[in-house]
Amino acid sequence: MNTHKKYFTKILVKFSTMSDLLFFDAIECVKLVSNLTSAIESKENNDKFNMALNQEEFKKIQFYSRSFIRNFFAYVEGITSLMRDSIIEGSSNGVIHLKNETIAKLQEKEFDSTTNIIGTKSKYNSFKENLDISFRQFANAFGSGYKLDKSDEGWQIFNDLLSARHQITHPKNPEGYILEEKIIKNMHKGALWFIESTRELINSCAAELDKSP
Repeated sequence: MNTHKKYFTKILVKFSTMSDLLFFDAIECVKLVSNLTSAIESKENNDKFNMALNQEEFKKIQFYSRSFIRNFFAYVEGITSLMRDSIIEGSSNGVIHLKNETIAKLQEKEFDSTTNIIGTKSKYNSFKENLDISFRQFANAFGSGYKLDKSDEGWQIFNDLLSARHQITHPKNPEGYILEEKIIKNMHKGALWFIESTRELINSCAAELDKSP
């Protein structure tokens, strides 16, 4: 096996191990919420779901739902950070060849396009910028043409979860800490979108790696 293939095989093994560890926490929270909500039916629209619960049920479902969201985005950020770190490491070792502008973006550093120099000051990306560049550059590193599918319901629910995460991380009032019915009932779909996207990315990268001598 050549050096290039060894390096990328190591990345995939590390990626798979980390994914399994982080995924366990998130999926356990989903199971707890599903068990708690399975016997409860919303009788009306307009978010009457929470009002139909007794106080104990309400607190439990809200707690586990918020826990899921926190764990899930720890999973997302852990996975995408590993993608970027692997690409940066590969670039430093000469296994992957990237433009300085791309490296700066991955490192979240300032970049001077005139001098082609990566600065020392931080220039943080948004969550979605990091999501996009992580998937795109990881796929490119393996020679894969994989692209995130943002055309289905899962992507929209993923965005709803992201908004909910901001809401519970920085609540402006008591109501801001309470998750809506549509978030609680559909959050597994947003999680599934990311999990399936990651799996498709890895399968695509592995397929390209298999073609290498």
